[in-house]
Amino acid sequence: MECQSCGKGFAEWQCKDCGKLVCTNCVRNTPNGVYCNGCYEKQKVIGENPNVDTKKSKKNLSGLKKVLIMLIVLDIGLALIFFIGNYFIGQMNVEFGQNYVAIFQQFGETLLYGIIGITIVLFILYIIFDRFL
Repeated sequence: MECQSCGKGFAEWQCKDCGKLVCTNCVRNTPNGVYCNGCYEKQKVIGENPNVDTKKSKKNLSGLKKVLIMLIVLDIGLALIFFIGNYFIGQMNVEFGQNYVAIFQQFGETLLYGIIGITIVLFILYIIFDRFL
């Protein structure tokens, strides 16, 4: 398909504002979308800068919020598995393999405390960024 802006190149992009199909020579790719040269220049004349997002970056924090919720649920699940597993291991009277059981318990405890630490750090970062953005 032919470029609707210059008429020379192969149209690979569509302008976000006017909907023209444009070639790679006539396209302006920005963080807010793809613009043809005409719409890009119009936005610059009006005073809008298509390279800068004018909205607050609250959308970026929604992803962090989802990760934080996921980590909290993961922490609760791992803690339950760890403490319930320790209870049942304490109920068993097995002589063979006690060294391996101790190694796995230490590994599980380290993993649990590490993930809880990461969750706390992310929670603090979320509070800081949410307050100041």
